[in-house]
Amino acid sequence: MNRKEFIQNTGLISVGASLLPMLGYGNITAETSIWHNVARPKSEYDVIVIGGSYAGLSVALTLARCLRKVLIIDTGKPRNRFAEQAHNAFLMDGLPPSEIHKTATKQLSHYQTYLDMLNGEAIDARKEEDSFVVTTKNSGESKASFLVFATGATDELPNIKGIAEQWGKNVHHCPYCHGFESKEGKTLLLTKNFEGLELLSSLQHWSSELTVAFQTEMEVPAQLQGFMKQQSITWTTQNVEEVRSHKNGKLKEVIYADGSSEEVEHIYIKPKTTYQTQMAEQLGCEKDDSQRLTTDDFMLTTQVGVYAIGDISSKSMGQIIWAVNSGMLAGVHINNMMIAESLKK
Repeated sequence: MNRKEFIQNTGLISVGASLLPMLGYGNITAETSIWHNVARPKSEYDVIVIGGSYAGLSVALTLARCLRKVLIIDTGKPRNRFAEQAHNAFLMDGLPPSEIHKTATKQLSHYQTYLDMLNGEAIDARKEEDSFVVTTKNSGESKASFLVFATGATDELPNIKGIAEQWGKNVHHCPYCHGFESKEGKTLLLTKNFEGLELLSSLQHWSSELTVAFQTEMEVPAQLQGFMKQQSITWTTQNVEEVRSHKNGKLKEVIYADGSSEEVEHIYIKPKTTYQTQMAEQLGCEKDDSQRLTTDDFMLTTQVGVYAIGDISSKSMGQIIWAVNSGMLAGVHINNMMIAESLKK
């Protein structure tokens, strides 16, 4: 999509692109000060963003630069908080997620005039006439013309002793995020009743030595056995009951149900992932087969004025850079909708 198509599709064309020179862009100077959290948010904003990780902070940045008043509500529990480093993230590759977040919030302090951050939990969202009203657990209600959900996802790990301690370190779910770092040494794909088996074809590319632990009493299909044999992939139906680590934090071995052990350096799993979509569903937003909120190319849900960005969007690729981009797209679209509305008056 080129720049002209982008402007057309975000709504400005509907009120006449010839009016753009009259809008006064340029020479915008935001107040610079230390950004601080609010204990009690204002009663009205232009936009309320629920969720303050990569996507949420990105949409807030775009909207603040558009001179829009924004409230960000965040519980401080980003999905990748367990990861030691973020990867496949242009300009951020190899940095700890906490450092990325710290840098982002520091840069956002430049726009304090337009941004409020509430460390809290949104517990309800409803539509009242032309506004959305959001209730927080301890800070009352605020309303806005637009509502953005950036509530992310929660990963539920297998009930295996020792695996949680390695989550985000040497236990992974995405080879595009961690495959380069796990290309050496033995890799174990842990799958329960063949769930997450789509990782197999990818991991055989990244892994120098790959084993599959099926964790099932079901028979492994002959065609799958043939594929693994052809790719020199070993496999077992023995249940992994424990993951053990060295004192230095590296993976040591897995212990199977029969008492045998196997040394491994990396483990991949497909965790049970749930998306925090309940409040959006209450507003009538629809979900797709992946249980994420259905959005268009500009992150607009099936409800006018409600956007979904980051992991909960049906467009999501589960990557940091994608989450950041989704926030920018939503922010531009919202701003152009507000401009279009103001020019009708």
